[in-house]
Amino acid sequence: AVAALEEAGARVHRVPRAADGLSLEAILAICWDQELRSIFCEGGGRLASTLIREGRVQRLYLFVAPFVLGTKGVPAFPDTDTKELWEGVTPLDPPGLFGRDALLTFDWTD
Repeated sequence: AVAALEEAGARVHRVPRAADGLSLEAILAICWDQELRSIFCEGGGRLASTLIREGRVQRLYLFVAPFVLGTKGVPAFPDTDTKELWEGVTPLDPPGLFGRDALLTFDWTD
């Protein structure tokens, strides 16, 4: 798979594993070394929670759909204290509408 990606023109960087997946610190260090200063992360709630907890988020785009998953649903921001999550957050613009979904945009001011 790596050879196919490189053959297609991609640069593949191997990163060490951490206790709960790949080493986020190693990934971000590689991005910095490659002079990437803005990264769009769409990796799910666990990655979002980690980035927020570590103070690595500048802007959050949150899509909200008009249905409830109930008690078996996956939390949007697992392992994150809700109050802690929203401290220092400033909402931007009115919500955008995409069909029945709403897009909320927030910036961290800290």
